[in-house]
Amino acid sequence: MEASMSSIRFDKLKFVKILEKEGNQSPEMAEAFAKAVEEALTESQGPLATKADFQQGLTELRAEMKQEMSQLEVRLTSAMYKMAGFILAGVGVLMGLMKFIH
Repeated sequence: MEASMSSIRFDKLKFVKILEKEGNQSPEMAEAFAKAVEEALTESQGPLATKADFQQGLTELRAEMKQEMSQLEVRLTSAMYKMAGFILAGVGVLMGLMKFIH
């Protein structure tokens, strides 16, 4: 992942002063708000996926899908052969019964 992030500058002291003076908040409440905003801004600065990350994920997903499809094809083929065997056995039993009855 690329590390080209821009950081958001947040003046916590200025924010607290504005909340106290213009928002009529107590110093404790203003500091709590400032702390919450600062934490939210810090968490939102996590790295974002780049186009290369997306392409790599897409390539990996395609490879997984191909593998799953080939496994499914093998299981379906196996199930079809089993079903054909049961049908042939059933036909054989019916022919035997028909021969036995006549």
